[in-house]
Amino acid sequence: MPGNLLSLDGFTESELTTAIHNLPPTPTLLGDERIFVESGIPTTKASLDLLNGQIKLIPDSPRGAPPVPYQREKRSTVQVATSHFRPRARIMADTWQDVRGVGTSDLENTQQVQNRYLVGMRANLDATIEYQRMMSLTGQVTDVTGALAVDLFATFGQTQQVQGLALGTTTSYVPNLIQEAKRKAERALPAGIKPKGWLAVVSPDLLDALRAHTSLTASFQGWQAATALRDDVRNDFNITGVRFAEVVNPEDSTGLPEFIAEGTGYLIPLGIPDLFHTYFGPADTFGAMNQVGIPYYVKPVVDPYDRYIDLEAQSNPISIITRPRAVVKLTVA
Repeated sequence: MPGNLLSLDGFTESELTTAIHNLPPTPTLLGDERIFVESGIPTTKASLDLLNGQIKLIPDSPRGAPPVPYQREKRSTVQVATSHFRPRARIMADTWQDVRGVGTSDLENTQQVQNRYLVGMRANLDATIEYQRMMSLTGQVTDVTGALAVDLFATFGQTQQVQGLALGTTTSYVPNLIQEAKRKAERALPAGIKPKGWLAVVSPDLLDALRAHTSLTASFQGWQAATALRDDVRNDFNITGVRFAEVVNPEDSTGLPEFIAEGTGYLIPLGIPDLFHTYFGPADTFGAMNQVGIPYYVKPVVDPYDRYIDLEAQSNPISIITRPRAVVKLTVA
């Protein structure tokens, strides 16, 4: 076996980076829905051109009358910095020595060792990107420590819209309140642009209260019967064209932050061009400098005494909503 681990198959920077991209994606709610369009940028900041105003309807005018003058929109530019997530795993030669592969009498090969570490780091990065996307729905993109990466409302000069569902009031008619939330979202979109669908990501207690409300009891029972009581009904409850999906927060004991605060949810219009984006910046290495960023990088660093190798992965994303007012916050009350 070669003395330098970098000479082993699968442990070059190019091979490791390709390998982590080829791994199966980690199941995540927003990631699986492909709501956010992913693209790479060659800088550590995403520059966005904003046009003041929206699409304007042209009034009718008599034939032969002067035409309606067209005024170009004034353009402004904002910059949003990408985040920098960089996990590192250390593989010690002694911990690899004499290790048998799972279900075989053969010793582990380099490919098995590589995959074992890359799978874990890819899962951690995917979960981190999902958290960033969830936070973008709130308008405050933070990392897991609570540090603010970007305030979308301040960046785009907008304020959050809120719709209460009055789930604690038995006489309220919830479908109408959901329809009002959809109208609020539609008014925040360019004129004439209609969503192709709707998704609401909500906390467990809001979903439970929704299904238990008197104005929805019959609808829920009929829908539940149609699923033959065999499916998990927490991610496919449809009301007035809105699919409600439950987001379960980590246990308090883990110390991980909440994805969705208790008693809240977010209504998301689907199929709107240029609304949801995740930009990936380049890695902080000479090889990636000023190159279009990709979702993941992996770089190996070998101990000069050849006793261990560090696998350093990284991702440099920023997830934004260009019209954050179009995502309406839902509340139980």
